[in-house]
Amino acid sequence: MLELLVSLCGHSYQQQQLHWLGFLYRASLALEYVPEGWRHSKVIFIPKMGKVDYANARAWRPISLMSFQFKTLESLILCHLEDTVLKTKGLHKDQHAFRKGRSTETALSDTVDYLESAVFRDGFAVAVFLDIEGAFDNLLPEGVLDSLMERGTSRELLNWFTRYLSTRKVSADYKEVSASRRLVRGTPQGGVISPLLWNLAFDELLELFDGSAVKVCGLRR
Repeated sequence: MLELLVSLCGHSYQQQQLHWLGFLYRASLALEYVPEGWRHSKVIFIPKMGKVDYANARAWRPISLMSFQFKTLESLILCHLEDTVLKTKGLHKDQHAFRKGRSTETALSDTVDYLESAVFRDGFAVAVFLDIEGAFDNLLPEGVLDSLMERGTSRELLNWFTRYLSTRKVSADYKEVSASRRLVRGTPQGGVISPLLWNLAFDELLELFDGSAVKVCGLRR
């Protein structure tokens, strides 16, 4: 069982609330079950800048409004992974997206340094840019789970992630129209742990070029 401790502090009422919240978190992990209310997100759509046609669905960015109790649990799980399995095997060295101390600037600096090195050696370098459309929306749970399993994640937490990623539900309201869908792929944009799950799955692609003449660089636009 994954042990996640909630710090109890403040007045007795606050302590009682934190006690029950901690109990719910431990029960969710021990039972490998995510309550239905935590799996349901309300989605709002924010227009992307510079788009010509806003009748196109890709001109909008879906942001998931999630339960704050669940986002707190996500934060605890993220801390747990960073303190355990990611210390055993961290993210790929060429992954710059969604990482502390890394950014688009570090990715550009790393890439420019590689290109300049080729020029100074009287060589040449060819750059290929790959833009993954709908990255968070189309992420397959299998890729995330395989990466977590490879890093030695506990069976209980793997089963918890399986339940969550394969049984999410989203709903959206616009004027007098309401719609809801059950999702079997992707992670919510706005989720605390979603960026890490994407990096874990994407690491497999970066690892394909280890030891080769190809320099790869993962970043977020």
